[in-house]
Amino acid sequence: HFGFEKENGEHSDLQPYETEKQQAIKSFQHRYIRQALTRTGGNVTRAADLCGLTRAAFQRIMKKLDIEREEMLVEEG
Repeated sequence: HFGFEKENGEHSDLQPYETEKQQAIKSFQHRYIRQALTRTGGNVTRAADLCGLTRAAFQRIMKKLDIEREEMLVEEG
């Protein structure tokens, strides 16, 4: 989904190419990082390994996207 169509099916105005591209990249990164954290129960090291990234690079992306690992922690007990 590249933002050309709103969720209700209406078409939105096209933004400049770079704007649309950056929005698509950010949306992908957000979904990808959250999915990795969900699969690993919030374990950042394992999520980074799963993605083929260093822990530091993974954490930089998390910070840039304002993703908290606590959102994906597995409840124990």
